[in-house]
Amino acid sequence: MTDAAYWDWRYASGQTSGAGSYGKNAEYKASVVNTFLAEIGATSVLEFGCGDGNQLSYYHIPVYRGLDVSRKAIELCRKRHPRAELSLYEPGDLGLGMYDATICLEVLMHVSDESEFVRTLDDIFGHASKGVLIQTTLEARPHGEGTQEWHRDFLPYLERYPDFRILRIVEAPKPDMICDFILLERTCN
Repeated sequence: MTDAAYWDWRYASGQTSGAGSYGKNAEYKASVVNTFLAEIGATSVLEFGCGDGNQLSYYHIPVYRGLDVSRKAIELCRKRHPRAELSLYEPGDLGLGMYDATICLEVLMHVSDESEFVRTLDDIFGHASKGVLIQTTLEARPHGEGTQEWHRDFLPYLERYPDFRILRIVEAPKPDMICDFILLERTCN
């Protein structure tokens, strides 16, 4: 099953974006996102993995565009946020122009194909004029049978993007969350 097919199935069967996008986890994630966006002066954001849109309810973002691999996720997000710009995502040249910041929360660990993973990172970094916020696992772990999670040794991938530097890594509150936050700023334009 492709990643997109899995998420379409998940949403069609009545499931949500997951526990990380609801309740206290959603509030915590939003506090990290909103603080980062204010810190770098971002007013426009491109989100990779908008999901069902619940997490978006917690953001303070004047200009927002959400992308997702799942048509069903876009549908659900559009119901919650009819004014949000939303698009189906396929890794590659998006032609969307630049945004102050790009964010990608608990998405990358769900990308199974390595070349798609790298193209997604290229898209994330290629559309950010001020900063990038990624929430993912930082260490490789064996792929669990029956899971939709692929945990990579993430930090070495950042070497591909020399125009960005890590501002800080915010550890997720364990055991409620397993993914840490990497906050990066662009050092040159």
